[in-house]
Amino acid sequence: MKYFIVLLSIVFLFSSCESYLDKAPEADGMSEAEVFGNYQNFRKYADRMYQDRHNYLTQGDYTHIASLSDEGTAVSGWPSLAEAQNGNWIGLVESDYPTSGLFGGVWRSWRSIRIANKTLENIDMLSNDPNVTKDQIDQLKGQAHFMRAWYYYEYLRRQGGMPYIQHAFNASDNFALPRLTRQETAEKIAADCDTAFQFLPQRWPDNHIGRPEKGSALALKAAALLIPASPKYNTGNDKTRWEHVAQAAWDAIDYATTTRRYRLLPSNSLDTITYKTPGGIKMIEYASGFDSIFMYLPYNEEIMWEHFGAINDNMYNLFGVPSITSSGILKGYSVSANMVERFETKNGLAIEDDKSF
Repeated sequence: MKYFIVLLSIVFLFSSCESYLDKAPEADGMSEAEVFGNYQNFRKYADRMYQDRHNYLTQGDYTHIASLSDEGTAVSGWPSLAEAQNGNWIGLVESDYPTSGLFGGVWRSWRSIRIANKTLENIDMLSNDPNVTKDQIDQLKGQAHFMRAWYYYEYLRRQGGMPYIQHAFNASDNFALPRLTRQETAEKIAADCDTAFQFLPQRWPDNHIGRPEKGSALALKAAALLIPASPKYNTGNDKTRWEHVAQAAWDAIDYATTTRRYRLLPSNSLDTITYKTPGGIKMIEYASGFDSIFMYLPYNEEIMWEHFGAINDNMYNLFGVPSITSSGILKGYSVSANMVERFETKNGLAIEDDKSF
């Protein structure tokens, strides 16, 4: 009887495999013509480029990413704490701790670079969509050039020069590409930023917050060129590198000044703040302070590009200050006293100058 049951199980197993595998290759999914020949499908594909951006607000094991710097300290007691406090970024990425996925986005960004390349390679297929506009095509081009530049900038900061891949690989391609110098990589990034500037809008509609703009491309170009020009990597003091950085930085400043797209938030006695409530959008007057920088909708004019996303109430549980948290509550991330003292009091004075503090 047992033998008979086992035999029946094997028969059902193979019949299930046969029915599962007996499918035409195109039975599921969409063809490239369907994806790249329709604007809505194309944009959904291209938007995947944003997924590998590093989010500096992530946390895991009650350990905030700022623990990797001098901004604060984590006291949760979890195994990842020691790695974070020592600034061991690579150790956190390679570990099995919950923090590994949170801090490892940069290392997975080759996927997004490939999507950017395929976006540029297939953009002409959108001519098959009778409803697509030139602005929509230009915006896809601009985002692809910018995001490719952004991810290479992230690599440049951490690993130096890299092969600058500008096409989507096939299995038969040669993957043994030469590694570029920091200067060569920065120049490639700058070229992508120049192209992105041509196609990106000056400002996106409110429902597209988080996409790069013209000013974002100018700022990224200057930041990338600054790395190989810095004394650490420009040991021969090549003045042309500094001249290129200075020009790129001035272009960003001049753009912000002439377009008035970006500016420092004014420090008045009262700030007007726009915020969301369950009942809709409301505006209040609020005592001017640093916290008003973070209470805005839809745009903060100091920000040239932002990582826009939503968080839930659990995020605030991370900030359990050890000195006032009971022993029964997990203690999370706490800012350092040095960081607190860098901020003004509510009277607008430095701590040492405010007698009421």
